[in-house]
Amino acid sequence: DIVQYISPPADATALSATIKETARAAAASRKAAATASLSTAAGTKSLRTERAHHDERGGPDKLHEHAAHPLALPFHSFVQVLLDFQLAGHVHFLRPFVKAFRAKDELRTGIISVEAFRELAMGVAPGLGTDELEAFVSLVDTHRHGRVTFSDCVATLSKELVAMGEDTS
Repeated sequence: DIVQYISPPADATALSATIKETARAAAASRKAAATASLSTAAGTKSLRTERAHHDERGGPDKLHEHAAHPLALPFHSFVQVLLDFQLAGHVHFLRPFVKAFRAKDELRTGIISVEAFRELAMGVAPGLGTDELEAFVSLVDTHRHGRVTFSDCVATLSKELVAMGEDTS
């Protein structure tokens, strides 16, 4: 349910499928670990001792409870799936901009000249006026060093990049 709330419908469907796939893999891994653990423990500990085991936080070991639901997924794994999905979306979204930035970044340092930034900004937002363009330049080159980083470009042109992405979808 939370996935439907935090994601657009198309993303929610794909994200839900990824979460379920990860949960199934985690369940298979837990089952294999539990089987191996019980086989190893049979000679040294009783099943009762295993169930009474406490985790590092001092609470009872809940592994057997998680096994009851086929799609149980540890919270950290759920968060990792969300972050990986979000990162993949950002990489896809920024791909055209990265290509354009790299064309200006001849030394492959992640830094371009202010003039290259002006050209890049006009490519992203062709309708920018001179005053708007110079306002962007003052944002990305506050110390007037004549150099602009990739991160500063993305942060400064974020609204224009979103608009550009909407125009191409």
